[in-house]
Amino acid sequence: MIRPLVPADRQRLERLWIDTFSQAHPSLPRRFWEARLVVFRDSLGADAVHVFSMRGLERADGLIAVNRDGELCCLFVARAAQGSGAGSLLLEHLLEEGHVSRARILEENLGGRFFLQRHGFVEVDRNSNPVAGQQELLMERRQQQRRSA
Repeated sequence: MIRPLVPADRQRLERLWIDTFSQAHPSLPRRFWEARLVVFRDSLGADAVHVFSMRGLERADGLIAVNRDGELCCLFVARAAQGSGAGSLLLEHLLEEGHVSRARILEENLGGRFFLQRHGFVEVDRNSNPVAGQQELLMERRQQQRRSA
């Protein structure tokens, strides 16, 4: 189920963010993400923020946040929900509304890169991210061409 963010979600989502980002970025220690919790908290104030809850549960098991410029600020789901389609549901929800057009992602986050590629995003630029010590990719969504019958 996709629903709006509520204040009661924040603490659980902070823990999930640290856990999932630590898992997706093996070269960066957990304390790297803990020290950047303010970045996550800022994403909660983005233009479009939605939460994924597993069927029958009220707790937050994932989150997507997109700023007013159409840039994906944050997308993650709890380990228990990974592979279930939860991330795709969150992204497709905002894609349908036309909110998402680009994303920045660290080079080593292969799972995230492949996920975005499956949803029509392509790499258009790379820049050094000195804080993380690796390349950061800028990915933009290319509209799927509709085939005429």
